[in-house]
Amino acid sequence: MNEIMTMGEMIVEIMRGQVDQPLNQPGIFQGPYPSGAPAIFIDTVARLGHKAAIVGGVGVDDFGDCLLERLRGDGVDCSLVIQNDRISTGCAFVMYRSDGERKFIFHIGNTPAVLAPAPAREALESLKFFHIMGCSLMADTAFGERIVQTMHAARQAGAKIAFDP
Repeated sequence: MNEIMTMGEMIVEIMRGQVDQPLNQPGIFQGPYPSGAPAIFIDTVARLGHKAAIVGGVGVDDFGDCLLERLRGDGVDCSLVIQNDRISTGCAFVMYRSDGERKFIFHIGNTPAVLAPAPAREALESLKFFHIMGCSLMADTAFGERIVQTMHAARQAGAKIAFDP
């Protein structure tokens, strides 16, 4: 069984290749890179040798494949990730400013990233930690409510709750 689980958005990141290149002007992009704070977190957990799982959603498309290949390749249990063949995987377009700040355009709301149902109680048994990202709670109201519902169920099953605001 998994030690650590998170639930949240799974997206790819597509970024400008040069600093200070605005998103609203033609230019070169790089990517896609597997992204989304929960996906990055749980991938790191698995790479550190822990049994890790994510609850989320991707499209049946190349961006979804990009995410699932990275996560599975690094040992993340993706059995609770839904794959939707009717809408595409979420993405974020990013530009870096010379002062180190970033600017994003997110495409999350109408994607599988926010459609994942709360996992069955059995998936939470023997879980040590359930990790929540504040950005996931804000991605979509109904999804945020399912994350909180899952948090309560995980706590009742004996897991500790970790929160990254």
